[in-house]
Amino acid sequence: MRHLRQRNVKIISEIMNYLLKIGCEEIHVDYITHDDYIHFVFKCIAKNLDDKTINDIGTLLNMPRRHDIEEYYWELTGDDDLDTELSLVGMMVDDVVIDYKNNKDLIINLKRIN
Repeated sequence: MRHLRQRNVKIISEIMNYLLKIGCEEIHVDYITHDDYIHFVFKCIAKNLDDKTINDIGTLLNMPRRHDIEEYYWELTGDDDLDTELSLVGMMVDDVVIDYKNNKDLIINLKRIN
């Protein structure tokens, strides 16, 4: 697969853009490489997110992986401060877990199989 590193950077950029858009603070990103997959972990303070916002994140990121879409459209993510393409990111990852605790601690785990 061509441009693997650039795609991973675009994923991080797009999630960061969205987290900033919804008012997150103290954002921490872990990028962990394994032999057969990449694990992204985003941890942040996101006070008082409503259920709709949490559901929207889950719905958009839980798109089925689409290698065909990824190959042609990955470059469209990340260059617009006004909108995000979380659904495209969802098509570029294989597993998503979203956890929101204590009405402030947001954790997004993404897994991308090589």
